[in-house]
Amino acid sequence: MFATSPGWRACCSRTGCDGTRNAFGLVAPSQKYVLVLLTNERPLRKLATVLGVTAHGSLWVIRTLVDRGFIDPPAGLMAMSALCEANPRLPEAECTRLRRDLELRSSRGPG
Repeated sequence: MFATSPGWRACCSRTGCDGTRNAFGLVAPSQKYVLVLLTNERPLRKLATVLGVTAHGSLWVIRTLVDRGFIDPPAGLMAMSALCEANPRLPEAECTRLRRDLELRSSRGPG
């Protein structure tokens, strides 16, 4: 049990993808900021979506960093490759799709 301020919502996922993990998020109401929950736990992302909170995983973070020019495609490709190797629970199809996109963008060069 835990107490929260009025308007705050808790997102809990008792069983993670590996069957043993617990995932928890606390969502604060905000009229000034857009809230986004970052987690690789699919059950938690689904619950957050039901609660009306935008939720994304780490592959989305890498794609967004590249798309917005914070890192270049080769750096995104290195980060994505390391992440997919380190976390076998990430969706293989999504890793492959992102890898192909970043390889293509890297081969085009700057500009």
